[in-house]
Amino acid sequence: MPKVKNHYLRYRIIDECLNDVKVRYSRIALTNKINKMLKLEPEEYISKHTIDKDIKAMKAYPINAPIVFDKFNDCYKYSTEFSLKGFNLSNDEENVLNMSIAMLDILKDTRYAKSYNAIIQRLITKANAVDKGNIIEFEQAAKQPGSEVIDKLYDSIFKQETLTINHQVFGKEIKTHTISPYMIKEYRNRFYLIGRKHDATKKDELIYSFGMDRIKDIKKSKVPFIKTNGFNAKTYFKHSIGITRKLFEEPIELILKFSNFNAPYILTKPLHQSQKIVEQTKDYLTVSINIYDSFELDMMVLGYGASVEVLSPISYKEKIMRVIVEMGKVYQEK
Repeated sequence: MPKVKNHYLRYRIIDECLNDVKVRYSRIALTNKINKMLKLEPEEYISKHTIDKDIKAMKAYPINAPIVFDKFNDCYKYSTEFSLKGFNLSNDEENVLNMSIAMLDILKDTRYAKSYNAIIQRLITKANAVDKGNIIEFEQAAKQPGSEVIDKLYDSIFKQETLTINHQVFGKEIKTHTISPYMIKEYRNRFYLIGRKHDATKKDELIYSFGMDRIKDIKKSKVPFIKTNGFNAKTYFKHSIGITRKLFEEPIELILKFSNFNAPYILTKPLHQSQKIVEQTKDYLTVSINIYDSFELDMMVLGYGASVEVLSPISYKEKIMRVIVEMGKVYQEK
């Protein structure tokens, strides 16, 4: 797990330490206390430099904590009575925390979500927040497929550890793969492990997606971890819909013409982050997106039925036309 970046949680712990009349806390003692309270692993420990920045921030507006350093006793303390327990969250801050909890519920079966959820709940309780019930409900399955293995995979990705997995594609036998795991991708309530497959028989750099609900076993491998030139977890799916793409492929500029009925939906919920308006009239809306050609893209386009027309590229338009012809045959035969 990466270092805890939520400084407000550290502020709360520092505040508790400085209000403890029985213990004197030096910079080192504060650092150790926070690492222990947040249950961090050694490689995740915060530094003394972080404590210095936290104290400086607490002393500044809007907290204005009266923190001073007692050189004689080598400890920090409050010069006057002060406590963050009376420092209430604003409505906006409370809403942000409540939304965070709702989003974490998507990963509720992982230990990271459970730990972070508990921390946020304690923070809200100390801030005297009022439970307003379940205001936001995110779309999710009753149990997220593959979520029980996220903890193991997250650790291995973070530590860059090679794995041996047993994976079963639907309708096929279980196969064993040695992979360097790169990232976890969620799409339509399914989690996927994205990684490089170690295959000496192929020269290409092999980036694959493995459905996590189909991973039957995970073991650490002694094979060295391999980094892939050109792979960037932040941008790998930039031009994707779903989890399908090749490492060095180029996106296509897809131009789609929608009926007036669908126009408001396309405008308020864009098909992709690259969506641009090409033309808009009272009768139709034409947009362009830069996207990878994929099965997921086909499903999205076909899902609009007769309400959308592919204008270009011609190759993709012909592809969709062939699918439509085959669909027609299915119903004609019956």
